[in-house]
Amino acid sequence: MSKQTLFVVFVLAVLGLSFKLPDDPVKRINQALHSFFRQYPQERIHILFDKETYSPGETIWLHGYSFNKSVPYPISKIVYVELIGNDQKTIEKLTLPVDSSGFSGNIDLPAQLNPGSYYIRAYTAWMLNFNAAFLFYKKIDVVSEGNTPLPQKENSKSKNDFTIEFFPEGGDLVQRLTSLVAFKATDEEGMPVNITGKVMDSDGATVAFLNTIHDGMGKFAIHCSSKKTYSATVTANGLTKTFPLPVPKNSGIVLYTRHETDSLNDYLYFHLSRSLIEKEKYEDLIICAQMGNHVVFSRIRFDEKTAGDPVDTILEANSYLPLKGFPPGILHLTIFSDSAKPLAEQLLFLNPQLIKQSTAITIQTGSSGN
Repeated sequence: MSKQTLFVVFVLAVLGLSFKLPDDPVKRINQALHSFFRQYPQERIHILFDKETYSPGETIWLHGYSFNKSVPYPISKIVYVELIGNDQKTIEKLTLPVDSSGFSGNIDLPAQLNPGSYYIRAYTAWMLNFNAAFLFYKKIDVVSEGNTPLPQKENSKSKNDFTIEFFPEGGDLVQRLTSLVAFKATDEEGMPVNITGKVMDSDGATVAFLNTIHDGMGKFAIHCSSKKTYSATVTANGLTKTFPLPVPKNSGIVLYTRHETDSLNDYLYFHLSRSLIEKEKYEDLIICAQMGNHVVFSRIRFDEKTAGDPVDTILEANSYLPLKGFPPGILHLTIFSDSAKPLAEQLLFLNPQLIKQSTAITIQTGSSGN
């Protein structure tokens, strides 16, 4: 089964067995999640290195361990460690035995290796059943004799062509609701490219502007008018192309989050919008924050004043979701209906550090205003 669908398919299958589960949707979801993690424990890997930077011809010494829920948990007997270049090609690959949750190894860097940035990727065969976000990644700098990182040499293949992917926060665009949309632009070899562009509706009005922030990625906010579609005209490497955005749904919900951290804690604020169309389907919602077997639920009750403001073009997150008890790691945030149907979801990385983010995002709207 695909690593992207194993979790969702299992939970939906368990939730579908309503005759065996409690009537309370929170209890049903909680039971499904715990059943999933009993049958499919999520293995993690962490690796320590002897230093941060290397020179061509040197040896990378590493030691790692596997764990589950922050304790040693040797599900697998073999760990695969790869050294990957900027062209996404594997330069070296180790197959290391796991002994009592620990493993050690070394990678000999080729003497002719070009200085630049490389990546270490590590995983077990079991980990490939889950989301790729849970694999171990580490950036490694290979420097020249003067300890100054240099860019890797380009090959002769043309990299002018590019593509762009769009990721509405929470999963979907919904008519008459405002959404934050992330994007990722890559060239023919999967490497990030910087882009500029604009988003236009089907009437030709400009509704947002695009600029990469880092590594070919960025974000923009958009208010989706009813019965309109959207496309982005983007320029990169001297080439201009047009890409369609996901088609907005007639009804649904939009999830927006604002994640703040300091040296001690994580703070997660969220905002939920529901459509006016079929609003009764989204009147009572359940927020599920989950990391491993640690699960926290919150309930949301919409009233007439929170049905979805068609002229609101500012994304604000004013509701607080407690994160006490969650360790650093990947938090799975899911919005369920009162019938335990998943409606939106996000993955958030929790790691306390001194980071502050903007509290609101203002967008440009078309002339229709709906």
